[in-house]
Amino acid sequence: MPEGIKPKVVFYTEVTGKKVIDLEIGALTQTDTAKVLRAIYRLEDYGTSLPRRYARHIRDKIWELKEDRYRILYFTFVKNKFVVLRVFMKKTERTPESEIRIAEKRMLDYRVRHADELT
Repeated sequence: MPEGIKPKVVFYTEVTGKKVIDLEIGALTQTDTAKVLRAIYRLEDYGTSLPRRYARHIRDKIWELKEDRYRILYFTFVKNKFVVLRVFMKKTERTPESEIRIAEKRMLDYRVRHADELT
């Protein structure tokens, strides 16, 4: 990230106001919550400069943060704003297509509802 611009991480919220990311994180144990939050703080500290061992591109605008067995799917909304779309425990070698579809649907919803921030 450019000097002086601190990345901002926000959690996706449904149009109804339901804070789904808070619920996903809240369903974890205290130890696992700490792991997930550590990954999110890392994104907030390093932004797009995160090494591949912590973040990787999934497809289109969806990226994946890795922390132990947990995955956090997110996208970059504007230069320094990252939106967390999905938090889940990875149980297979590949990121499940169903998880990616959830993230894509949430990303589209977020972009439509926050289009005014793009101008």
